Amino acid sequence: MGERKSEAMATVEIDSRGRVALGKVATPGTYRATAWADGSVLLEPAQTLTKAEIAVLRNPAVSADLQAVFDGTADSTAYDWED
Repeated sequence: MGERKSEAMATVEIDSRGRVALGKVATPGTYRATAWADGSVLLEPAQTLTKAEIAVLRNPAVSADLQAVFDGTADSTAYDWED
């Protein structure tokens, strides 16, 4: 992982139940937490996949079809159906 510039810093406390409020330094979402031997904790934005999604993505034909769809979205045009 490359060097990153810090955008927010705050002192936080962990309560007796192991919880910490991160509203000052993080946005709502899903994160992967890594605890290091020195006591530091790294939170990385994460997306969760189901076992079914992983199985589908492991299928080379399906993966190729999905990649073709994703590649085509850059050329798509947004349309406002309300107009």
